[in-house]
Amino acid sequence: MFSGIIEDLGRVVRVEPRAGGVRLVLQVPEALRGLDPGSSVAVNGACLTVVAAGADTLEFDAVGATLKRTLLGKASPGYRLNLERSLRVGMPVDGHLVTGHVDGVGTVRTRRPREGAVYFGIQVPSELAPQIVPRGSVAVDGVSLTVAETRGPEFTVSDFTLPEFRALMVSVSAGVLNAPFSDGIAGCFRGAGACVSAAPCLRPVSPLSAKSCICGGASAASCP
Repeated sequence: MFSGIIEDLGRVVRVEPRAGGVRLVLQVPEALRGLDPGSSVAVNGACLTVVAAGADTLEFDAVGATLKRTLLGKASPGYRLNLERSLRVGMPVDGHLVTGHVDGVGTVRTRRPREGAVYFGIQVPSELAPQIVPRGSVAVDGVSLTVAETRGPEFTVSDFTLPEFRALMVSVSAGVLNAPFSDGIAGCFRGAGACVSAAPCLRPVSPLSAKSCICGGASAASCP
């Protein structure tokens, strides 16, 4: 599990084709050196396992399923990737809980400076759109962001830290839990579908079961 707060950038040194996937060799900053094989790291939001470590490098295997839902298969030497080590029990979650299971690839359609921030309009596959709700959380290339608005298959996020961002394609992970919101909108997921509760909610929202959302201990909605 991760928080969507990027620790640093890793630089791709090599990409080695493997059966059904690739091995990524990254040069990493000092903070991420010395991780043992078996450690989990979010690489542009995708949870990957360290398979080998050098003095200043980490190696990861990305299999076919990961390459289908991310852009890691397009990485080349010199490419920089967002890195975050997995959370430990008791650590603060300064972003939102990110599973490291990327849901799909989005296309950046618009980029608009506004109110001291930069707003990005990102279009996602139609099956992913219902899982993204206004004021909910979403991870874009592993970065925890809040959804400003949604319109069909497109959602908008703002970021104060990436004014020079120019990527046209990004990896998107829908927030598993979107709460608490001041207006009480919460997302609840059941399989590939989604339901939305609009009941007033003044306390944290959490998933009660696979079929319901709760709001402050009271049932708020049921998934169809």
